[in-house]
Amino acid sequence: MDSTASGFNLASYVQRRQLHAYEQDMARVGYAYGVDLRRARWFATSALCQTAIRSVELRWYELIGELVPDELTFPEGPEDMPVLAEISRICNLLHMRAPGVRVLTDSARASAAWGLVTPMGSVRGSEDWLVIDVPGLSALPAEERAFLLGLGLGHLQCGHGPIFVTELVSHRVGGGALLRRLIAPWTRVCVFSADRAGLIAAGALEPALMGLATAVAQPSPWYPKVASIDQRRLALEDFEHARVVARLRTSATLAEERGGRRPGEDAPRPRGVPEDAWSLARCDQRLTRRLGLP
Repeated sequence: MDSTASGFNLASYVQRRQLHAYEQDMARVGYAYGVDLRRARWFATSALCQTAIRSVELRWYELIGELVPDELTFPEGPEDMPVLAEISRICNLLHMRAPGVRVLTDSARASAAWGLVTPMGSVRGSEDWLVIDVPGLSALPAEERAFLLGLGLGHLQCGHGPIFVTELVSHRVGGGALLRRLIAPWTRVCVFSADRAGLIAAGALEPALMGLATAVAQPSPWYPKVASIDQRRLALEDFEHARVVARLRTSATLAEERGGRRPGEDAPRPRGVPEDAWSLARCDQRLTRRLGLP
């Protein structure tokens, strides 16, 4: 059947997908850690990695059948709506497409097998999930919750979903040892990009650091082994000085005012980019030097 006769235009669909991929790439390049991006590109083009992925991919699709609906369900209750609205806001801020959202069941929350926010992505990047603990997130201050959601969404935008899937598959059903060894250098640095997204979402450094402490204090036992909290804290303090942060905060303030929501009078938000703001390259250089990377 002719695609136009059924109301589906394949060329238009492909064009929209290409445009979306381009926009995603441009958005993450605007804030992500350069070393992370380079290692992500290596992962995507490495023949050895792609071969190792296949066995993980098969186990992941088998594992999904066990996770849903025993541990993960679809959001549907009124208590889920505020957190979903916050996810939508942060996706707009990061210029990314909203992922599929899965909610932890009561039994999954009680098992302590999951954190408050967990990014999951198919190993070929075709579908992203953000797994959330709604009661746990709802109990946090708004800005701290925004950091955690931004952290998870940043992982997805920067293509880190396969890292988490590989770790979960290895923990639950075994396998994936080769792939974990191959991507270990990427795994160690991926969190710096995601933390930056969290800071952007939180809107200020102090709640971002509080959110970081919460994330580190409540990890899942199978989460990837990433950089230390001290390294992450210093990296966030550097990124706070970045021009991209000032630009995004100004844009967010203007958007709120256009929508009829004004910033609090007791805490006015700065506008514009300070003359002494840092470039992203400077933030990256300082981080790379502290990590001792070439």
